[in-house]
Amino acid sequence: MSAKHELTMSATATVSLENLLHIRRHFGALPKRTVAIEVKSEAQEGRGPDRGALALAPLDQVEALVLEEVAASSRAGADDV
Repeated sequence: MSAKHELTMSATATVSLENLLHIRRHFGALPKRTVAIEVKSEAQEGRGPDRGALALAPLDQVEALVLEEVAASSRAGADDV
């Protein structure tokens, strides 16, 4: 992250998802097993018709990861959720 981005986040009191998860974990506000899946599109910049296709490309992988995590949670039982 650039210094400008860091300053903007600080000035606007923006809290990243990662920090929010750490804070909630500290105060016991999350289940024992919490999974976050971060998705970043290859189409970070620009506009146009190709951007939409690139942004949607990782959705199949995301769906597979989510299904895998749900199955793992089911196998672990209610105590770990």
